[in-house]
Amino acid sequence: MIRGRGQATLPRALFLQAGDPKAFVKPGTMPTPSVLIANCVNPILTAFLVAAPFIGVRKSGCWEFWGRTALALGLAVVLAESGKHFQVWPGHPSFPSGHETFGLCAAASLALRDSRWLVVVLPLTALLAWALVDAHFHQPIDVAGALLVGPPCAALFQRLGKPRPI
Repeated sequence: MIRGRGQATLPRALFLQAGDPKAFVKPGTMPTPSVLIANCVNPILTAFLVAAPFIGVRKSGCWEFWGRTALALGLAVVLAESGKHFQVWPGHPSFPSGHETFGLCAAASLALRDSRWLVVVLPLTALLAWALVDAHFHQPIDVAGALLVGPPCAALFQRLGKPRPI
């Protein structure tokens, strides 16, 4: 936690400066809006994932949805981090974006549960993509690469083992 004179305590993650993730904003100043947005969207999506079984159509039980979503998110994040480790896109060491991969996987899980979630989650994931690029944490191709990982993982686990309609 960072404490300034007479200021409220804020988590260190909120003080990441655009362009240099290791630098911190001087006490008494606030981070850019894009940094704040980049750090707030995924916790909001996580709260939606927790609340989803209790809102709208109840297609399956809470634990089944949460379990499938946890597996999808786990696989998506492992694949995204593996892409960075093995440099699948030469010249792009942060391909694909882990934040956007998580966000898109969560959004796809919600949308596959009930398509009405698209009204909420599409603007949030677009806002996250803009914030990550604007804060210079990622290049646009890194954010676009998350589309190749997040939604397919969600579709795989949300549809896995469910009977197909005839």
